[in-house]
Formats: sequence, C-alpha cells, structure tokens
Amino acid sequence: MKPKNQNRFLLSALACIGLASHAAFAATYYWDNNGSTAGFGTAAGTWAAPTTGNATQGWSTSTGGTTTPGNITTLSTTNTTTDAINFGNGTTGLAAGTITVSGTVQSGNITFASGSGAITLSGGTINLAAAQTTTVNNASSTIASNLSGSATTFTKAGTGTLYLSGSNTYTGVTTISSGVLVANGASAISGGFNRGGSGAGININNGVLGLGSMGDFYRVVNGASPAAGQIAFASNGGFAAYGADRVVNFNGTNSTTSGGVVAVGSTATGGLVGSLNGKTLILGATDATHKVTVLNTLDFGTGSRSIQVNDGAAAVDGEVSGRLQPQSSGTGVGLIKTGTGTLALSGPNTLNGTIAIQAGQINVATIVDTVSSNLGIGTTVAIGSTTTSASLNYTGTGNTTARVVDMAGTTGGATLTQSGPSGLLKFTSNFTATGAGSKTLTLNGSDLGSGEISGIIVDNSGTNRTSLAKSGTGTWILSGLNTFTGNVTISGGILAAGVTGNGTSSAMGSVSNTRTITVNAGGTLRFSAPNVFSPNFNAPASGLPVLNIAGGTMTNGDSATNSALGNITLSGGTLTATTGSPIGTGQSGEGWGSWNLNGTITSTGTSTISSTAPGGIPITLSADSGNSFLTTFNIQGGTLTASAPFGNVTRVTNLTSTGMTKTGSGAMVLSAANTYTGGTNVNAGTLNVASTGSLDNTAISATGTGIFSVTPGSGTVTLGNTSTAAAGATLNLASGTTF
Repeated sequence: MKPKNQNRFLLSALACIGLASHAAFAATYYWDNNGSTAGFGTAAGTWAAPTTGNATQGWSTSTGGTTTPGNITTLSTTNTTTDAINFGNGTTGLAAGTITVSGTVQSGNITFASGSGAITLSGGTINLAAAQTTTVNNASSTIASNLSGSATTFTKAGTGTLYLSGSNTYTGVTTISSGVLVANGASAISGGFNRGGSGAGININNGVLGLGSMGDFYRVVNGASPAAGQIAFASNGGFAAYGADRVVNFNGTNSTTSGGVVAVGSTATGGLVGSLNGKTLILGATDATHKVTVLNTLDFGTGSRSIQVNDGAAAVDGEVSGRLQPQSSGTGVGLIKTGTGTLALSGPNTLNGTIAIQAGQINVATIVDTVSSNLGIGTTVAIGSTTTSASLNYTGTGNTTARVVDMAGTTGGATLTQSGPSGLLKFTSNFTATGAGSKTLTLNGSDLGSGEISGIIVDNSGTNRTSLAKSGTGTWILSGLNTFTGNVTISGGILAAGVTGNGTSSAMGSVSNTRTITVNAGGTLRFSAPNVFSPNFNAPASGLPVLNIAGGTMTNGDSATNSALGNITLSGGTLTATTGSPIGTGQSGEGWGSWNLNGTITSTGTSTISSTAPGGIPITLSADSGNSFLTTFNIQGGTLTASAPFGNVTRVTNLTSTGMTKTGSGAMVLSAANTYTGGTNVNAGTLNVASTGSLDNTAISATGTGIFSVTPGSGTVTLGNTSTAAAGATLNLASGTTF
C-alpha cells in the first residue's frame, strides 16, 4: 500500500506543477480559423477573453495549422500578457481579413507573419505586456483595437507597416525599430504628437513614424533618449505622410512656418532646439501617400550628412524647407541624398560642399553660384552612384550656373530635368565623369522652359563612354564642342546643336562614323548652327556620325546651313530643311543649301525629305572635288517622298554635284523642282518624278530592274545627252514630258 500512496502524492505534485507551468512560462499561439484542415485559413472570427471553465476558441499551438480536430487547443484562463500571439508564420500564412476582439484580452508579443495577408484586429482592448513588441513581417497590418497597459513600452519591429487607430492608453515609450508605424487617430500613440514636456517619449531606432490622421508632428527632438513628451533618434529614422501632406517641427510648438535649428552632425553648436544624434534622417516610405516637410534648419556640423528619401505615391516624397547649413567652421560640408524617392530643397541653403545625388531625385528652384540657393554654395553636384542612376530636377524660372555636373556613377547614369514654368537653365562649366564606367546622360523636361549646356560633355576614359539621351517634351541646346563618344538617342522633345563643329568634336559629341544618332518618334534633332559636324561642307560620310531617323524629325533652323551629313537611315522619319542660303548668294560668291547629303540615304517604311525654307533653297547632293562619289538613295521598302528640291553646290572652287543613285526595291518620289546636273542613276525599284516635280539637265541611267517614271503634270524633265536605259530597265515618260 505504501508504494501506491507514494504514487498518489507524486501524481498530485506533478499536476500542481502542470497547472502552474502556464503562468510561469510564456506560450506561443497561432490564430487558426481553418478547423481540422491544414493551414490557418482566413483572418476571421472573434478573439474573446477566456472565462473560468470556458476556454476561448480559435487558437492553435501548431506552427503549420491544425491537421486533426484533436490538435485544436484553446487559450486557457491562465493566459497572461507574456504569451506570444502569432497571425501565421513565415511558411504558412493567414489570409487577409478582420478578427474581432471582444472585451479585454491579454497579449505578449504579437507577430504578423511574412506569409500572411493584411490582417486587421478590430474592437475591444488588448492589454499588453510590460515590454511588448509587435512585429510586422507582412506588407502591412492594422490594430484598430485599443492598446492598454500600465508602464508598457511598445516596440514596432519588422519591415512591414503597422497602422494604429485605436484609443490607446498604454503609458510607456513608443519605439520604432524597423519598418513604419502609422498613427491614425488622436490617441494612436501614447502622448500624441504635440507635446511640451509631458506624455511618453518616442524613440526612433531605424524605423519611420507615419504621420496619418493623428496629424502634423510638433515634438522636441532630444538626442538618443527621449524625455517626457519628446522624440529621440537612437539610430537612423524619420517620418512619412499618409492621407494628406504633413509637416514636422522639432521645436515643440504648433508652428508651420519656422522650426529653429536642429543639429544633424554631432559637432553642431549654438542656438539649437534639438539634435538628431548624428543619425541619417529618413523621409517617406514605399507605401506613403503624401509629402512630409521638415520645417527646421538642419545644421550638418563639419561633415557631409545623408538624407534618405523613400519612394512612395506622391510626386515629392519629402521636403526640407528650412536651411541646410554647415557649422561656421565647416568646409566642404555637403549633402548625400540616398533612397529612390524625390527630395525637394526649398530653403536658402549654405552648404559649401558637393551635393551628391546617389539615388532618386532632388528638386530645386534655384541653382545660382556663390550665394545661398536651394543647392547651397558648393561648386559641384554629383549625380549617380555605382550602378544606380539619379536625377536633378529644376523647377524655377531660369538660372545660369557654373556649377560642375559630375556623372559619378560607374554605369548608373545622370538625368537633368528642366521642368520650370519658364526661362532658361544654363550650365556653363565642363561636365566631369568620375565614375569609372560607361553611362548615359539624360536630358529631360517640359516645353515651358528650356535647358542649355555650353560646357563640354566628356567620357570617363577611352573605353568608358558617355551616351546621351533626350526625353520629355522640352528643348535642350548643346552649345559646347563635346568630346563624348557614346551614341545619342532622342525620344522626345527637341535636342538642338548650337555650335559649329571642328571636324573632331561637335555639339553631338565626337565626329566619327562609329557613332549613331537616333531620332525616335516624338523626338526632333535640330541643327541651330551651320556646319555642325565639320567646317568642311563636303566631308565624306566615312568620317561623319550615322543618322537614324526612326519615326522622328531632323531639321535645321536659326540660319543653320551647309551641314554635311553622312549615312542616314529614314525609317518612317522626316529630314526637313527650314532655312539656308540661296545657291550662288553665299559668302565670297559661295552658295550652299540647308543640308549637304554626302552618304547613303537608306529608307524603310514611309519617309520624307521636305523643305519649308524660303526661296526654294535646295538640299545639295555630294560635291566632287577629285573623288568620284554619288549621293545614294537606298529605298529598301515603302516610299521615300522628296518634296525638297535637290541642287548643286556652287563655290569659288567650282565644285560640282556628281548626282544621285537610286537603289533598293522601294519607290522614291521627286515632287520638287530639282536643279542638280549630275547623273541620275536608277539601279533598282522606281524613281518617280511627280506631277509637281522636275529635273534639270541630268543624265538618266536606268539599269538592272530600275524604273524611271514621270507622272503627267506641269513639271519638266530635261535629259542630258548621255541618258541610257539598259536591258531590263524601264524608261516610262508620260505624255507631254519635255526632254
């Protein structure tokens, strides 16, 4: 009998230990709305407080969800605020939905797992542990229930976004250690946003405070540890705006116009209202909806500081309207802009070092030199970093600056955008390309203002080339003799060449036939100066860039004449002349046209060579100065219509046109009064003189499958005495043709 009594006492002791174990050790629970089916199902149902003898349903201790009814567990009446509450886990998610909290429930740490959808806890009150952490590893979740707890510190962890919208009464410090914590509602965060030395502190520790319907932020910032009613930066962090534009003022007063001086660098001194403890200020978030603006003057001390801006839905994610300044003794103090979002600088900044835009975009309205401007008073703006492209966007009404633009990325390019309402933005200094790699300089903007670069655009080295891209609807003028050797692509607006070339360098870069200039649909290449590539109007195509007019337009203007063009491809594009000097009336008795075609013109699709120049100024064909070469039109498909007249070049050296050759299976239509006197060779396809067109004293040679055709009309075709038609060729002259 004695052994039996011993067993009875042992079992009683074990039972007591078991009853006490739950209170002594935290349990881990998973919301399971899926019954006996594997997985957790959808976020739905009611989270209610257990009562004596009635355990609450809906919870499981299984990390993968319940597989049999016997594995369903209940949250017992001994549940304490140390128990960990999970909504899904990393491999098995809980589908998006709303769970209703009934009455007051207890909770330790809460986790919204990465595999779960957007979860909302609504209604009731959740009483938190004394040191509680809520981790959001999914994209976003919401706690609309009231959060309570005496002396409770609340920490937001995880990379996702947590929305708080309850009437929360917990009394401890709120810490954001990762991701975003959005405050929606007047009492979402203990102490609120507008405090003057009362209420719990807020600690930023590598996270972002989202300013939702709780409104603008007016707390004093205080180093690394927040006192009552203050905010502190233990690590990098900042603010983002949700629902409306929001402002941040670190001086503790409800003011939207002035913020006082805040130390960003640890060495800043004098007249400060607070300090960011030397940490990086972060503005914006990837899911933010509006712009957040910091009103304070930010003192960078004696070294350059970073501002990170994350890219959300707003056109501008973050703005600093206060001054960015160095400490009085600081030299070479600049700004390092990181993050893919857009930062607007609108204060009279006095930073004297490089403005480095390593990612995303900076918007400024003033870029003047030596005096305070939105970009400070430094001499360089560096755009791009390693493989990341970046952008400088000008929003003002016109500035001229000698500030150096450095393309600092290896393969990450640089973009200059002129989006101001009017005026000219002009860069006069030579560009640099310190990043060791090939990259692209993009010129962008609207058609309200315009941009100009009179400095020289360069490569990084012989093999690390700079290419140029033009986008947007606006106009950019290149008026320096650029040496970059990459290709040029024009996809929107106008890119104008505003300087005469020297045969080696030009507005369009290095003069070489290894380079291609492409004009896509919506883009225009305009020569606004004569002889853009070379002072030699008869420069051979072998030394000139290749032109690819792919649906866009190439034109001249501003008295630009006599530009030698090499090989050209017209694929649904237009080559047009709008100005020139009439043949025979040029300087010193010389005459030239709008363009001098010295290479092969290849056409596909429906393309046009046209002229609106006064006085019927012709486009001239290649001139022979001892070398025999013709301008060749290779029509590979479709029709090339030449409504511009072709003519001879006349100079005091008495160069003469050697004529033109038509090749390819497509058709070419001459609809203007052509005056060139060299030969006209039709080797393939059809060359048609339209009813409005004419030829003047040219020898027609039709060979192979070539067809020379004249459409009835008022035009006159005058044939030279060496005109021939080889076997298999066709000479089709309409009735009334004069020859």
